Amino acid sequence: MPEQILRSPIAAAPIVTSDRPDPGIKLRELRPAGLALVAAWPETLDRVEQVLAGQEQVLSLAPGRFLVVGADTDPVPALRDSFDVATAAVTDIGQARSLFRVSGAPAADLLLKGLAIDLDAAAFPPGTTAQSAIHGIGVILHRRDGETFELYCFRGFALSLWEWLLDAGLEYGVVVEPSAF
Repeated sequence: MPEQILRSPIAAAPIVTSDRPDPGIKLRELRPAGLALVAAWPETLDRVEQVLAGQEQVLSLAPGRFLVVGADTDPVPALRDSFDVATAAVTDIGQARSLFRVSGAPAADLLLKGLAIDLDAAAFPPGTTAQSAIHGIGVILHRRDGETFELYCFRGFALSLWEWLLDAGLEYGVVVEPSAF
């Protein structure tokens, strides 16, 4: 079966350049090789967590629910080989979600314009993940480090979220970096 090449959902987004000599916000679309939702049954949670420990990036969404991100390799085939249906459910969502990185010293302040989450480093330290909404758009928010956040949203809402991020970041100055992963 031929591999599908998806067009970026933000391809129609306006090109924005900052008038500021030192833009504080960097925005980037990330295009991972694959995304998988994994749901473990209560009695199999320990086994599932052991297998997931070997993955590139695993975000805990709820008890027994995980988002597995494969930057270089799609995690879905290996996860499906690792689990039978009695152990965990694996759902391929690689073509259903978009991923944006927001970084810079004012990144938390920008996100607080639309989030009802305390993003202070003591309350939401690096490695923390939460589900919320920005501008009415459901997001999964992951703090990578002190000044870097990643936002996952449904592809159908990606352009709206991207435009909101551009607009909300204008006061800080925004630079759009090339897509990565």
